[in-house]
Amino acid sequence: MTAIYGENPPKLITDRVETELHDILSRGYDVIYMSAQKLVANSLEHGYLVGSRGSVGSSLVAYFSGITEVNSLPPHYVCPQCKYTDFDSGAGFGCGADMPDKCAQSAGRSCARTVLIFRLKRSSASAATRCPIST
Repeated sequence: MTAIYGENPPKLITDRVETELHDILSRGYDVIYMSAQKLVANSLEHGYLVGSRGSVGSSLVAYFSGITEVNSLPPHYVCPQCKYTDFDSGAGFGCGADMPDKCAQSAGRSCARTVLIFRLKRSSASAATRCPIST
């Protein structure tokens, strides 16, 4: 979570993670999540494509655990460099892929291209998805 949203993620995210973790732990699903995480990691390590289906696709904990590539949060922007997050601009969009690129001005930095979290890959960012601050 902090790798994407920084040390102080928006309350929307922390509340959602706390709710999901409570439900996962109180129902004894933690073993299932850990097993799934290990299976997915091993499959990806060996070059197999892994797709998630069902309720795990809407789980933010599963996304942060690497079980699914589906970020189930509402459409939003996040800067991979400064972690600026903007959920307000996502209103009216069905998914993040439909949103145009956006320029972020945060933490006193000059304008930086902010990419959609849905376009980021965990492995490595391509030149098209890097924050210009880092170049």
